[in-house]
Amino acid sequence: MIAIRSYKALWDFIACQISEIQKVFLVDDESELSIKISQVDDRCILLVIVTPSSDLNAADEDNYSDIDTCVIYLLMKVDPRNESDDDLMDERELTQSLMQKIRHWMFELEGRCDGSDPAMLMKQIIRGKQHIDRERNYLGCNGYSLSFGLKTYGL
Repeated sequence: MIAIRSYKALWDFIACQISEIQKVFLVDDESELSIKISQVDDRCILLVIVTPSSDLNAADEDNYSDIDTCVIYLLMKVDPRNESDDDLMDERELTQSLMQKIRHWMFELEGRCDGSDPAMLMKQIIRGKQHIDRERNYLGCNGYSLSFGLKTYGL
């Protein structure tokens, strides 16, 4: 399993590189996220990190690792009653470009050799296991989610 403090530090680092991100939340489930979203202003841009799940990956009795399934959300809190079609298109474009910036930083860190925790975590990314979804009216927010895998050696 991934070291959760290091994982949170990774996303804090990435969020600091992207000035538009206003809040970073680490959550375990939707009920916790719903409470946090209720405490932020409309149009606030959030990076939400869900505590990863983990599966044992045993090649044989001597070689094993974990495959951590990770999900993050890049969301903008919106009030659909006040959103025009142009507002919705602006939000789509902005949150999509911010998700691209996040992915850029993930790959940037993967290529670094500085020994920092963020770089070391991203070196464990499973390149072929990434998926992006559009999120619409998710707990009062719009944006994108990104799921990906990390191969960790927790034991």
